[in-house]
Amino acid sequence: GRNQEAVERAEKLIRSYQERVTENAQDTEARLRWASLLIITGREKEAINELGRGMLAATDDTQKKRLQTAIVEGLVILSTRIQQENTSPNGLLESLRLLKEAMRFDATNANLLEAVSQACIKAAESKNNELEVIRESLVQGVDPDTSHFILGTIALNQGSLEEAMQHLEISLKNNPNLPGLLNNLAYAILTEDDPDLERALRLSEAAVRSMPNHKYLRETRGQVLLRMQRYTEAIADLEYALTAP
Repeated sequence: GRNQEAVERAEKLIRSYQERVTENAQDTEARLRWASLLIITGREKEAINELGRGMLAATDDTQKKRLQTAIVEGLVILSTRIQQENTSPNGLLESLRLLKEAMRFDATNANLLEAVSQACIKAAESKNNELEVIRESLVQGVDPDTSHFILGTIALNQGSLEEAMQHLEISLKNNPNLPGLLNNLAYAILTEDDPDLERALRLSEAAVRSMPNHKYLRETRGQVLLRMQRYTEAIADLEYALTAP
């Protein structure tokens, strides 16, 4: 069918770009497109290796920077896939190791920071000592604002509301548009004894505007609207959250 046809076309293009790189190892554009196709076809490790060879062959900083960014993106994609395919502590451990490797190349990459945040939050739920060691080293390696986001979310998941609020509020000062942060802070406010529902809704609305199809963001907004007795709007969000893939 169409999938098989797409794979065959991708393989043909892979061979074409591979030939171009074989003829000229400094053809960065061909190498990047080759790596991109390898990733699309589930061959992330092969792509990362080829990008690494490109770093050695590259002669100027612009080329190296593009290749470096592609390596980071490849490692993030591979890390995510491993987590999806292997939900055991070993799978998460391998994923964290890949993210730590990516941090060596660029600790400021937005997609990497998001992946590190989510993986560290997940790792905090485990009692595995090795996971804990890698998680702590990753948290120390990211910028302070991302670190506060991670620590705040972990505290929120563990029921430490006051600690969670402190970390999330600090992170918000320099990350006013980060959907996960906006959502988690809205949820934290919602769990307070006397919640500021108007503020929780503003935060939640901002998160949903950034990612309107994200079921967890819609669920949080639905919970806020429910508390505000805006039932029709709340039901729409909560139904979406239940049925979304």
